[in-house]
Amino acid sequence: MGVCWWLLILMCCTSPNRSNAKTDCRTAERTQTMFVPCPNMTGDVTFKLFRNNSLICNLLDRSKQCNETGADVHPDKNEKGEFIGFKLAGKERQGFYLCEGTRIYPPPYTFESKSELVCEHGQEYLCKNENCKRDEPVWIWIMVVALLGTYSLAVTIAAFIIWYKMKDAESQNDYINTKPKAPPNRRKRRGLQHPIPKHF
Repeated sequence: MGVCWWLLILMCCTSPNRSNAKTDCRTAERTQTMFVPCPNMTGDVTFKLFRNNSLICNLLDRSKQCNETGADVHPDKNEKGEFIGFKLAGKERQGFYLCEGTRIYPPPYTFESKSELVCEHGQEYLCKNENCKRDEPVWIWIMVVALLGTYSLAVTIAAFIIWYKMKDAESQNDYINTKPKAPPNRRKRRGLQHPIPKHF
């Protein structure tokens, strides 16, 4: 029973969206171009860029431009020509950015995400507070897992103790209802025997 609980909880907590997500916090100057990194994935991959849970860029092919409302969003590549993330050149850049990568081919179908919290220069305190708030659900999940694990372990131990007591009581009842065997050297008592006269 306890093992089943642990497996179920671990499967829920180790989903791809939660295990591969990474949140960073940094500040950006008002005059510089901001860079948002994306997961390093190979194959036929589709990338989506979100700002405050709103889609601002949908990149279907790494060599093409964004086909959403991302006039100030451009794909960025490294020296080898590999796609590494997005560059934002607009004025309004403060917010929570999330880059999602979905690999369609080759199999298996995989999903990864990388997030970053960006604040304007001089607002590091707000940035740190928001980053801490995003970490709260992880601790809640850890507490839930610990409580459920303790509960399942206690139920398993209680069930084992009850089963052991019932088995012991059943064996005692069988012992009481069993008739004792007669000693092997015990001779049977015979009735009064009359000697037979020899002249008959």
